[in-house]
Amino acid sequence: MILTESIIDAASIHIEAFETLALYGTNGLTDEHLMAIKKAAPIEIVLFLNGDEAGRRATEKHADMLRMTLPEVVLTKVEVLEGHDVNSLLVGHNALYINELVKNRMPINAQNDTTFFVSNEKSNEKKSIQSEGEKAQNTEGVQSPLLKTDNPNRLIYAGLSGEYQILGGVRVKETDSLKVSLTVIESSRNAKSRLKLDLYEDKQVEKAARDIGERLNLRADLIEIDLRQLTDLLESYRENLERLEQNPLEKQAKTSQNTLQPFEYQASITFLKEENLLTRLNEKLSQAGIVGEPMNRLLLFVIASSYKMPDPLHALVQGSSGSGKTHLILKIAGMMPSENVITLTRVTDSSFYNYGETDLVHKLVCLEDLDGLKEEAFLAFRELQSRGQLTSSTSVKDEQGNIRGMVRTVRGPIASLSATTKGDVYEDNMSRCFLVAVDESRPQTERIIAYQNQKSAGLIDKKSERTAQMLLQNCIRLLQPLEVVNPYAPHIILPEGAHKIRRLNELYQSFIRQVTLLHQFQRQRDNHGRLVSTVEDLRQASRILLDSIVLKVDELDGALRQFYEQLKTYVEGKGNREYEFTQRELRHALRLSKTQMQRYVSDLIALEYLKQTGGHINKGFNYKIQWWDNAQALRQDIKTDLTRQIDAVEQRDLGSNGHQTSYIVHQKAEAIC
Repeated sequence: MILTESIIDAASIHIEAFETLALYGTNGLTDEHLMAIKKAAPIEIVLFLNGDEAGRRATEKHADMLRMTLPEVVLTKVEVLEGHDVNSLLVGHNALYINELVKNRMPINAQNDTTFFVSNEKSNEKKSIQSEGEKAQNTEGVQSPLLKTDNPNRLIYAGLSGEYQILGGVRVKETDSLKVSLTVIESSRNAKSRLKLDLYEDKQVEKAARDIGERLNLRADLIEIDLRQLTDLLESYRENLERLEQNPLEKQAKTSQNTLQPFEYQASITFLKEENLLTRLNEKLSQAGIVGEPMNRLLLFVIASSYKMPDPLHALVQGSSGSGKTHLILKIAGMMPSENVITLTRVTDSSFYNYGETDLVHKLVCLEDLDGLKEEAFLAFRELQSRGQLTSSTSVKDEQGNIRGMVRTVRGPIASLSATTKGDVYEDNMSRCFLVAVDESRPQTERIIAYQNQKSAGLIDKKSERTAQMLLQNCIRLLQPLEVVNPYAPHIILPEGAHKIRRLNELYQSFIRQVTLLHQFQRQRDNHGRLVSTVEDLRQASRILLDSIVLKVDELDGALRQFYEQLKTYVEGKGNREYEFTQRELRHALRLSKTQMQRYVSDLIALEYLKQTGGHINKGFNYKIQWWDNAQALRQDIKTDLTRQIDAVEQRDLGSNGHQTSYIVHQKAEAIC
């Protein structure tokens, strides 16, 4: 729906798929209008008010009112040429021009990288100059003073005399000059003039205006006005680039948000506000083609989504060769915005140190095979995970050719997903990560095979998978790196037997914060503007992390634990716990390779779960189970303990009348006091 200032403006607009509603002037958004808008139920409201100071103030005021009244509606605005309204634009141009302005509308109260405007002072100067130019030139040549930067290597400015294209962009570092490669296009004849000049050199600009005017048969004074205006716009654009280079996270956020169309934005916001968000996320992961492993895929998705947050998380996926561990992390990485994902098959010793200073800031790094990393690369990867940056002393040549030392810094932080076949990875790497064991069970194998067969038969809807993937990517693009406070943190204690419990507790609290951040459109904030975790966040985080916590407590790694549980089931099926078996027998019964079997048996003997009871090297050795543990009981004990603690927290948080006295209420009470 388009809102205009007057009836004649509304009557001037005829755009398919848009309703139009006239206000009663700049102060004329009444209750009657709001009722009509609610009844029409638009998904987007476009404010198309006059191009003057009153129109701009009214746009901001009406946007605030509409946002409070209709929080679900997308709000955008049309930038109108200074001193004009809808009807005057239609008189001086045509309906196609109006359509183009609406097509290029901008989100309200959003910093938009793709369009730049001059300051108010410069706009007023431009207005007076344009007034003179309009007297002498047909107004059909006048266009909105925009610098379009969708393509940073081809900036486009619509001026009084024609279109100006800056090829190759601008040089951010050279602030004492503004050298450009310029193409000027006279639209009616499609005539072009190409030149290079420094816009900071007045004499060059004056000469260039005369040369272009002679070549394209245009007025030199109007071309000079365009070049002055273009200089101001390029200055603003370059200043913005400099600021974003100093703040890579802001640059990523703006780039991500600018890729969303209004309908994509609305769909993502609606999804992020749904009840049972994590359950819905899991359903979308399934629709996007991730088969089975509901807890593992949800855990990895939450971890991957933390790449843009203050405390990114890391996951190490363990599994035997061919178990699908690499496929799983790549599918999860595909649910993240591609511009923020770095997938690596091989890492050389010093490669991490040779990235640009901000190349890795808030990126998701996926290592397809952690086993191939050498010690130097391992060290760099560990430092990026824990410290969030790399610093190295290196030698460089200065401008005089002298060799001198300098400190090179590569900044993070990063989130990471890694895959390995090893059950025992270097301890410092394991303690920094959540451990995930790939499901290698027969039912999961059958699910994967069924999916592969359906895909080969053309029964899988690829468009539906892509739609689900795009929705998840857009949702991640909208999440902001907000600060989170968990008022219940002091009341939850992890199992004492957990490996490296100091780091595990820190990871656990970070994971709860990430669950809260995924719910940021549903959670309240305290009087400091911080998101506040709820008891439900604790409950959901503990449910998702249960298997990973069990792996931290269990002395067997994920793949080895799965094998050992299969082995116990096989022996109990023989009716005798003292039953002796050979490796060949197990290979055929459990359908494992010789290499896998040898590794599992060797590890279990070393940990004293199995013992060798006889046999011969030529005929094969006999083994039997020496230690019968109860992994299910351990898992249930941990689950029961966490549930008991969370239930106690919830009961403590309930008031005497049964209503929740939340952390928010206490914060506000303290502020009032």
